Amino acid sequence: MIEKYSFGEIVVNGVAYTNDIKILQGRVVSHWWRKKGHSVGIEDIQDILESKPSILV
Repeated sequence: MIEKYSFGEIVVNGVAYTNDIKILQGRVVSHWWRKKGHSVGIEDIQDILESKPSILV
């Protein structure tokens, strides 16, 4: 559950993250990085797309 979100921090299930995260099938993936700075490319989220989410934010 996402409990809190503010600039530079997101809290999921009681754990605070200060980096970008992916939540994929109920688990948090915290150690990933986009290939091109602040742009998110298809290759950056391929694992998410393969899981066929009903919501992508």
